[in-house]
Formats: sequence, structure tokens, C-alpha cells
Amino acid sequence: MKSDYPYLEIIRIAKECRSVLIEDTLKSNSPDLYDSLYSDIKSEIYKIKLELYEIKWIELHWKKMNEAITDRECLLAEKKELISMFAKWYRDYVSNWNYTEFDVVIFEERMDILKSLISVNNEWEQNLKRMKVSFEKSEKILNEKIKALEMGGQLDGDCKGDW
Repeated sequence: MKSDYPYLEIIRIAKECRSVLIEDTLKSNSPDLYDSLYSDIKSEIYKIKLELYEIKWIELHWKKMNEAITDRECLLAEKKELISMFAKWYRDYVSNWNYTEFDVVIFEERMDILKSLISVNNEWEQNLKRMKVSFEKSEKILNEKIKALEMGGQLDGDCKGDW
């Protein structure tokens, strides 16, 4: 290819994706990113949430490259050359993030797995909160019954002093 287009386009895409990252960070545009940033940094779920955002962000580069190829009006031979160039650059870019070529192929599956892990963690946390509330409620009821017994009063409810 004798044009500067692929080089300029890859730089434009990189800048655009970097802008997305900055906007997501500064303006709370990404719930995934903020969910990870406000998780306990020592927990495994923090790493999982951050990896999910990272994978989505890296994948955004490839989506934008595909858009650039699709939107470009040119001959099929030039499109094939663009695909080849972008694919090589993307593979090199992803390898700099310590992802393998295999990882690139399974980004979608990996994102689904990470989302599932986050979902399981969220459900677990919700169940823990429900249990805590239930224990606190039971403790409050029992304390009220104990207080009523200590004051020599009658208990309301099923027990009514039949001990």
C-alpha cells in the first residue's frame, strides 16, 4: 500500500481509544471501570473487574479498526491489505499487554467468564447482606423479648412465657 492511510488511521484509532480510557476514568463513563476502582484492592474480584474493563478496552481497538476497514471505500485488494496490516499491529499491541494470540481469539468468552465471576461475587455479597440483616433482626427481636422478661412483662407472640 502506497498510502499513509493505514498509519494515520491506526494512530487516530489509538488516540481515540486512549481518549475513551481517559473519559471513562475522569467522567465516570464506564460502570465496569468504576466498579473495579471502588472494589477492595486486595480482593480477587478487584483484579477480575479490572481485567474485564481492560479486555473490553483492548477489544475496542479492534472494533474501531474493523469500522475503519468497513467504512473505507476502496478496492477489495486494498481492504485485504488493510486487514492484514491492522491484524498484525493489533496482535503486536495485544502481546504488549501480556495477552497471547490465543487470548485475542477468546476475548468474548473471557469477558463472559469474568462477568459471570463478578455476578457470582455480587450474588454472594447480597446473600451475606441478607443473612446479616436477618441475624440483626432476630437479635433485635430476642433482645426485646429478653428485656420484656426481665421487666416481668408478658411476651407477645407464640412463646408467651411457656418455657
